[in-house]
Amino acid sequence: MIRQARPEEQAALQTLWLSSFADEEPCVALFVRSLCSYGCALVDAAEDALRAMLFLLPVRVQMSGASLPASYIYAAATRPDCRGQGRMTRLLAAAEERAASRGDVCVLLCPQTESLFAFYGARGYTGRIDRCSFLFSRPAERTSSMLPMRAISPEEASALRAAALQGRDAVQLPTAQLRLKAADTALAGGTLLGWHGGYAFVEPEGRQLHVRELLLGGAQKDILPALWEKYPKALTMRIDAVLDGDETLSAPGQWRPYGACRWLAAPPAGWKDARLFMNLMLE
Repeated sequence: MIRQARPEEQAALQTLWLSSFADEEPCVALFVRSLCSYGCALVDAAEDALRAMLFLLPVRVQMSGASLPASYIYAAATRPDCRGQGRMTRLLAAAEERAASRGDVCVLLCPQTESLFAFYGARGYTGRIDRCSFLFSRPAERTSSMLPMRAISPEEASALRAAALQGRDAVQLPTAQLRLKAADTALAGGTLLGWHGGYAFVEPEGRQLHVRELLLGGAQKDILPALWEKYPKALTMRIDAVLDGDETLSAPGQWRPYGACRWLAAPPAGWKDARLFMNLMLE
């Protein structure tokens, strides 16, 4: 039976999550607790045992000057011994029905692996969305930067993000989702850094510095030296996406499939696959 998850099922949701994704348990507990309180969790349950789950999160898609309601599917998972039984297909259909009933124009998701694009494509998720990422090595010569960086709140980042994406073809996230992402970043030992007009979600991962999302805000020449200076142990830096555009770092980026979209209504005029900015979804 497909239904909304119950508050007392948070531990079961967390167990199912960890059976499918290699996430840290404290981060999963934070997300499950928060998302359940929003009433976003749908489950396939039999005799009160969870077989599959997904979270249906409200977002807005900005396209061709219009701001349209949409949903983002997050953490779609099936218990390993229940896979291949059509449970996720039915759960997706239920999520799409719920999204359509509240007036959403589309449902978006980010497959965990590129091989899953075929699975979702066969179920109608044929609108492809790509992302441009960057990989840098620490320069041999040390450079310094006068860019003043400080820890900022999710609310500050949300305001900067909304302003940067105004008028762009993009997915806008509610502040509550950025608050969750900031908490997740902190649990992973990272920081939400800000400066005049810009910010970065930064997570040190051994000798690599992982920047999940970057808004330069006019700091094109200063941001890389500033990050190298702040994290002296990092030898490489991976930047998942730049809000200001993929050409602003003056370096070649790598485009790869990132998300997929299923339209529940006619796509807006001007829709085309790829290049719809939707980074910092709760991937």
